[in-house]
Amino acid sequence: MTPLQLQDDIAKEIQNLTKDMVFKDPKGKDATLKGFKQELPKILDTSGEEEDEYYPFPFAVVKLLQGDTEDYEQVNTAIVIGIYDDSTEHQGHMAVMNVIQKFKERFMKNPLLTSFTSNNDFKWQLNDEDKFPYYFGAIYVSWTLPTIRREDKFI
Repeated sequence: MTPLQLQDDIAKEIQNLTKDMVFKDPKGKDATLKGFKQELPKILDTSGEEEDEYYPFPFAVVKLLQGDTEDYEQVNTAIVIGIYDDSTEHQGHMAVMNVIQKFKERFMKNPLLTSFTSNNDFKWQLNDEDKFPYYFGAIYVSWTLPTIRREDKFI
């Protein structure tokens, strides 16, 4: 199992964990959270030009940050969450925290994701800049991957 497979599995898992949560997209329609790997896709308008004003809110981008194989293969990840909420109460941070909490609870109860194990060393943060109506947060977590062992043809 590779870091890329881990990234794919996390993106699918966060979509599954939030499938019953309803958010709004920038057009005001109900939307579910979409999982992406490493970066958001470019959004093109009907003429093929890149659209500046629209990103696929709500989203979670699973980023591979670093890894090492000293004893076991360890991979550090960040899940960046973006939520659109144009309500006058300015409470979009609550939706971000609900996603973070759902993810944390899932892996604290059961740290396994296919062949990968969460090390349960969760760190999270919210964006402290006012970006209304866009709200952002991130979860940082490290994972242990199955280790590839050296083959010895004489054993």
